[in-house]
This record gives sequence, C-alpha cells and structure tokens, in this order.
Amino acid sequence: DYDRVIFWIEVPSDIDSISHYITLLSSEYQLFSGVRTHDYSFDDVDSTKNYLWAHYKYGLDASDTSEGEALITILGLVLKRIEIRPFPQEFRHYTIAVPIGEELYWVEIIKSYSFIDSAEPNYYLWGGI
Repeated sequence: DYDRVIFWIEVPSDIDSISHYITLLSSEYQLFSGVRTHDYSFDDVDSTKNYLWAHYKYGLDASDTSEGEALITILGLVLKRIEIRPFPQEFRHYTIAVPIGEELYWVEIIKSYSFIDSAEPNYYLWGGI
C-alpha cells in the first residue's frame, strides 16, 4: 500500500561496470530491488551515458531516501533522479518461489501474460530450502 520510490542512476558505459553495479546495488547492499538498465526518457538525458532503474526500499522506510543517496555517492555514481510513483489501488504485488537457478526463466514466462505489468527476481531465500 506504499508509494514506489525509483532511483535513476547514471553508470559507466562498459558492460562489466553495468553488471558490477547491478550486483552491488541489488545483492550486496540490498537497498534496491529490480535493478536493471533502462531507457532514461527525461529531458536531462545524456545519450552518451547508461542508466540503471532501481526500486528503493519498500514500505514506510522508502520515504527516507538518505541511505540510498549516500550509497550512490560512496560508489561514485551519479543519482540523476528520484521518482515517487503512487501505489495504484488496483495494483497487486506477489512473490513466488521458483527453483534456484531458474529465476530468469520464470521471469520471462510470467512477463508473457498480458495481465502482468512487470516481473523481476528478488532472490529471497526461504528457510529450509
């Protein structure tokens, strides 16, 4: 029931750097989820740069973006924009368990349904698995 907070982050353009920062932001520091490259379609776009789109923390903590902003600065990246998207009443969010190693396969299957807006791996580890 909370607004979504999206960070738009400018990253170095080589593919190794992009992969490195996606891993750092989504896995190692665990402040962001759904980190991926994305077309930056705002007026302040620099066509020579690459951009990451990242969900910031969910819930009540998401309104305080200081921890995410500090991490972006520490990593030497450029925070281009923080976007707050209202949580639509008809939106539903689900987490499903899939076999380890098949996450990306299932993301593509789930995204193929017309009633699905987005699907992304979250890599939660359930107890006992």
